[in-house]
Amino acid sequence: MAFFPYQKVVVIGATGLLGPSIVKHLLASPDHFKQITALTASSADDPKFSDLKSKGVKVVQADLKDKQSLVSVLQGQDVVISIIGNAGLAEQILFIDAAVGAGVKHFIPSEFGGDVFHPMFLEVVALGEKRRIQQHLENYAQQGKITYTIFITGIFFDWGIKTGFLDFNLKTQEVALYDEGKNKFAGTNLDTIGQFVAASLKHPELSANKRLKIANFLVTQLEVLHSLEKATGKKWTVKERTTFAELKKQIPLLEKGEGHRKSILSVIYGGAVDYPLDDNKLFPEVNPLTLDQSVELLVKDL
Repeated sequence: MAFFPYQKVVVIGATGLLGPSIVKHLLASPDHFKQITALTASSADDPKFSDLKSKGVKVVQADLKDKQSLVSVLQGQDVVISIIGNAGLAEQILFIDAAVGAGVKHFIPSEFGGDVFHPMFLEVVALGEKRRIQQHLENYAQQGKITYTIFITGIFFDWGIKTGFLDFNLKTQEVALYDEGKNKFAGTNLDTIGQFVAASLKHPELSANKRLKIANFLVTQLEVLHSLEKATGKKWTVKERTTFAELKKQIPLLEKGEGHRKSILSVIYGGAVDYPLDDNKLFPEVNPLTLDQSVELLVKDL
């Protein structure tokens, strides 16, 4: 398969949680990426886009639920990166169809998490849409109509610690350890994901039609706890939980559209995002921070 440089990149979700990190590292390589466009359903004059515009990002408004509108704005683009939130995941089917219709070369869907085909993630019904989207992309790729890259990143580590999502409370120095905190999981900082996405687009021969498993590190909860205790200079209070018991309690809630966070945590801490980091080596220009370096930055911001 012959590859040509990707120069024009469209980002859907450029101002969300992960978008700024990805846009930052695309902008850092102007020799590779000649034009970066933020696609939005809201007004392009919205103040939230002021910072992007000042950095040279083109902001374009489009009807994200209309295929022809999307095909029109995607004409001449090389790559579409979707970083849409959970509420809009189903819309990616339309994004993919429009990208193919416009002749876009490459698509990166809003995966950025665990491997949704892992047996433990199959318990999380809410992730079924992600499985459908991957299969939709793979069908087009098999027909030679587009290429794709799926990023499996584990948990957003810095965000997960900062917000308390990972059950580490920086303010009260409390933690809930699952299965004694001994299972390994992949943790990736938001900035690191941006670095890997940009690197992958510079090397399409390494990333086309691949499911890349990347991370800053593989760690246990206990290792994170020890790093936090060292950085804060305090002994943390520990609560014990078991992943099996937690997941069993959450399944009935998931069926009602509730309990998503605890079910995800049970799967993460139960070993579903423990994978080798061989794909990190494909892009030696990316140098992820270590656990201690990441924790020091988080504690510094307190």
